[in-house]
Amino acid sequence: MGKNDPYRDRKIYHKAHMWGPNGQVSALCFPNPRPINLNRASWTITDKTVTCPKCLKIMEREIAQGATA
Repeated sequence: MGKNDPYRDRKIYHKAHMWGPNGQVSALCFPNPRPINLNRASWTITDKTVTCPKCLKIMEREIAQGATA
């Protein structure tokens, strides 16, 4: 959202982190695993398409520490 989304109609894309047996997905930035509200946001497994600022920070930190996803 923000300056790249002037009409605020695009969803934030979180990095998928955990999957439940019922198909629900939790985001990397969630401190406690819970399903992503798909009315407000979505998820991806592709690093290039993540738009969530919190997920991006975590991903950058993991790269800096030498972790690979």
